[in-house]
Amino acid sequence: DGAVRLPHDPTSAMQSRRMLKRGLGSFDLPQRVLDDALIVVSELVGNAVRHALALADGCIELVWRLADNRLEIEVADGGPDRERAARPLHAADEAGRGLYLVSALSEDVVVERQANRSRTRAVLTLR
Repeated sequence: DGAVRLPHDPTSAMQSRRMLKRGLGSFDLPQRVLDDALIVVSELVGNAVRHALALADGCIELVWRLADNRLEIEVADGGPDRERAARPLHAADEAGRGLYLVSALSEDVVVERQANRSRTRAVLTLR
């Protein structure tokens, strides 16, 4: 298990991959799970930086937990910078695929929103 605070900055996606890989390094995870987890954390952190405000301290929070044959990856931020309407995805779109990709790689994705905080949790199966 691990928790880190990262700057609300585009470089945090790369930092989150390194930290998660280091944090999971002592576990004997299948390579597929590790690869998927690194994509998921990068997308969740990238979305938090691009589409949300920072937490009160100017950061975003990354938490990961291993339990019951599952890996949970959670990113918290200061909530959306503005309300965004969901839009359909088109084959020619070059952006906007992050949560679709996270959903495809995860068993479950939960987004919780409060007044000044959003939390997105993805759950990956270790099998």
